[in-house]
Amino acid sequence: MEKVAAAKQFIENHYRAQMKTIQERKERRWVLERRLASSGVPKEEQINLIKDLERKETEFMRLRRHKICVDDFDLLTIIGRGAFGEVRLCQEKKSGNIYAMKKLKKSEMLMRGQVEHVRAERNLLAEVGSHCIVKLYYSFQDAEYLYLIMEYLPGGDMMTLLMREDTLTEDVTRFYIAQSVLAVESIHKHNYIHRLRSTILATLSN
Repeated sequence: MEKVAAAKQFIENHYRAQMKTIQERKERRWVLERRLASSGVPKEEQINLIKDLERKETEFMRLRRHKICVDDFDLLTIIGRGAFGEVRLCQEKKSGNIYAMKKLKKSEMLMRGQVEHVRAERNLLAEVGSHCIVKLYYSFQDAEYLYLIMEYLPGGDMMTLLMREDTLTEDVTRFYIAQSVLAVESIHKHNYIHRLRSTILATLSN
């Protein structure tokens, strides 16, 4: 039954993502056309700019259709471990960008009944566009693992900060509490509930 529910959820998420992509593409063209209409740009140049946008949109869709896999990344050092796997620093071969790769063992998730929790985490990271929430760039899977390719925040988490500093000043404490409240608020706005406080991360610029 859980496999059926997972398949149903996958199809629904895929359809929702496709509709969102189509709508966003229409909105970008509408915004460009509206700006050009009031810009005084010659008609021929307007047509060329719209064609250029369409070309870029088509190229973007082509890149999205590329089925990304773990072989597209160079695996670097392990920076964390969890109940279902590990978090490893990685570098995308094509772009050279550095990410955090969360590698989750699917059999462990199934055995512990955590599939829905992990799915909610992935959906949340993909949907919420907040500077307080780690960005999700890619998600994919193979026969054994689920991979989440996320923004790498080199500052570590709150536990690391407390272990390093031992005691925080009142001003620093107030700052991190405020940041935590903003993060939780952005999650709640998308109808998710954050039940743990152990994964608060700090950037180099806080």
